[in-house]
Amino acid sequence: MHNLSEFSLEELTRNIGENTPGSIAHGNGMAELTRRQYIATLEATGAQKAAVDAARTNARYMLASVVVATIAAAFSALSALATAHPAWFK
Repeated sequence: MHNLSEFSLEELTRNIGENTPGSIAHGNGMAELTRRQYIATLEATGAQKAAVDAARTNARYMLASVVVATIAAAFSALSALATAHPAWFK
C-alpha cells in the first residue's frame, strides 16, 4: 500500500483517477485530498487572523496620529489668534 500523504498533488489526483469510484483505494485518495484541503484552510485562516491583527494595530496608530494632528492644529489656531488679536488673551 502507498503512503498517500507523501504523494504530490499531481500523483494523488492521478491515483484517484486510476481507481474505481467506490473502491477502497479511491476512497483513501479522496480522504487524503480532503485532509490536504482542511490543512490548507487552517493555514489560510491563520494568515487571515495575522492580517486582521496587523490591520488593527495599523488602525490604532492611524487614530493616534489623527488625535495628535488635531491637538497640534488646535494649538496652532490658538497661536494664530493670539498673534492676530493679543488683546483677547490678556
